[in-house]
Amino acid sequence: MKRWLGLGAKLAALGLLVWYVLSQVQLQELSQHFRTLQWNWLFAAAGFWCILLILVTLRWQILLASAGVPLSFERALRYCFVGYFFNNVLPGLTGGDVVRAVLVARGRQDRRLRAAVSVFVDRVFGLLGLLLLGGSMLLLTPWNEQLGGQWKNAPLAVGVLLLALIGGGILILSRRLRQRFRLDRLLQKFPFASQREALDDALLVYRPHAPRLLLVLALSILLQGFAMLSFWAVGQSLSSELPLRLVAAIFPVAQTLSSVPVAPGNWGVGETIYGHFFQSMGATFTLGVAVSVLFRLLTQVGFGLLGGLAWFGLRRQSSSQDELS
Repeated sequence: MKRWLGLGAKLAALGLLVWYVLSQVQLQELSQHFRTLQWNWLFAAAGFWCILLILVTLRWQILLASAGVPLSFERALRYCFVGYFFNNVLPGLTGGDVVRAVLVARGRQDRRLRAAVSVFVDRVFGLLGLLLLGGSMLLLTPWNEQLGGQWKNAPLAVGVLLLALIGGGILILSRRLRQRFRLDRLLQKFPFASQREALDDALLVYRPHAPRLLLVLALSILLQGFAMLSFWAVGQSLSSELPLRLVAAIFPVAQTLSSVPVAPGNWGVGETIYGHFFQSMGATFTLGVAVSVLFRLLTQVGFGLLGGLAWFGLRRQSSSQDELS
């Protein structure tokens, strides 16, 4: 019953968001943007996203190897594509991570939790790279001139989230800080002690691998740069005149907010956010919605369909192995 109520609430949220977006969009302007689509920029956006996927796979491979769970590039890439597929059918933009964690943990036995936790760590480093790159752009952006006072607290919010992520990671991995703040004693007061200890052990496996984690962070910043380039190129394909610097400044905020699981695929969430961002930067709400929709269709739906093919390939391979056994 609770499951159906939750699904109903998400569908209702989806309906309200779509209704709000449609009520704010100028349909003639939207149609004009898509009629004059510049395909060369759209192909460039797809190319940037392909590079991002390669870097994402390499980053996850490094984290898996550090946890003692080696995985081939081909299989890691396939699991990443499957994750994109399930991002379309599960709420939010992180639902595919759950499926990816299940796939990589399958058959790992004693290292199952390490394999699953690697997906969570991968997501944290992705967010960290996004915020570091976006925060740098925010500091370089003259917000009072470009966006007005309503966004003056954006750099502060990004900075607080960055400090929370970095501080939390250092606290978990540092022996000295764990002892000083009595973290282990504090965690023992929480329920499910055995599960908590197992999760803690799965995280502490990264403690001796500081150089690898720095490489993972560098890859995260680099791949988020390609994500921003992809989004900007989609905007150029729709004749957006917003400079890359401003797009890079708003992209981390919008993508972070869009990851909150509100509706299936979070359709309507990103469109609302980008619509208001574009409007505040002197463009139109309709252009922001058009760019968000096309970016989703290219990266989330387009690459997600390839992920669907990868998923059915995995299912068929698993069925064949079961028949042979």
